[in-house]
Amino acid sequence: MRSREARAEASAHRAERLEHERDEALRAERARIARELHDVVTHSVSLMVLQTGAAREILAHDESRARALLESIEATGRSATDELHRLLGVLSDEDAAPRSPQPGVGEIPALIDQVRQAGLDVELRVEGEPHVVSGGISIAAYRIVQEALTNVLKHTVTAHTAVIVRWGDAALDLEIVDDGPARNADVRAGRGRGLAGMRERAAMYGGKLEAGPRPEGGYAIRGRIPLELIGP
Repeated sequence: MRSREARAEASAHRAERLEHERDEALRAERARIARELHDVVTHSVSLMVLQTGAAREILAHDESRARALLESIEATGRSATDELHRLLGVLSDEDAAPRSPQPGVGEIPALIDQVRQAGLDVELRVEGEPHVVSGGISIAAYRIVQEALTNVLKHTVTAHTAVIVRWGDAALDLEIVDDGPARNADVRAGRGRGLAGMRERAAMYGGKLEAGPRPEGGYAIRGRIPLELIGP
């Protein structure tokens, strides 16, 4: 009799533990999606606002360039819509349609080109030999660079920005440095949601991220993510 009761009690404990683990996994997934939504929306909207303003200013005297900016705005909007559909589809159990992969470290050059079209003076430097890394690390690296550039677009007056992607044997270093004065002191002091999200992304893979003003002016974001290499 006691044996049967003990088995029933153990079964109840296992069910309770599994339910707790499921709830924790759900909360973690919702937090991940919230970060993705924040990154996609803030980056895309910032680009579109800047491009719209530039197109309006030059429309009267440079129609061809204005048309190119409008096409870029359309492409940015379509890309953002696709990403939002993918993220929202994760929340729906009924959505069984295949979803496009998230952008990774290999798409950083395309991201730089997109930001340049919005009018930001930005250069990209890739140092070291690129490695094949896990999907999570690749996505985290892309999102950190994306959010850092979004902050430059939103919170500086004018800036030259350098993005350095530095591949080492054991870690991937990311450095996003600008020389522009800040519009928003809170963000520049490290109190913005975007900076918190970048730190979380790095920490998820055992890395770290530091952000702060530079002594010579401007702002620097430096992140390091330990590498989990795939293959030989």
